[in-house]
Amino acid sequence: MVAETAVQSAFLKTNTLQALLQIGVKGMLNSGVQLLINRMEKIDLQGAARQDVAHFLKDTTQLDLWSNDFFRHWIDRLKFE
Repeated sequence: MVAETAVQSAFLKTNTLQALLQIGVKGMLNSGVQLLINRMEKIDLQGAARQDVAHFLKDTTQLDLWSNDFFRHWIDRLKFE
């Protein structure tokens, strides 16, 4: 009976620790995504950022897609496993 209780106790501690770690990781990821969104909203997509990457592209009309909504669309689709 004592051995059984010790095993159950160890099992509960392990599961609790795993649950807390998962919550912590999810919280960190959510915070990281929010930081990314906040940073994206501050970037001058039509000015400095556009100029920074334009010389790497043959067709700069691709940059016409750039907007806060465009990047938010893709940020919202980030998945972490």
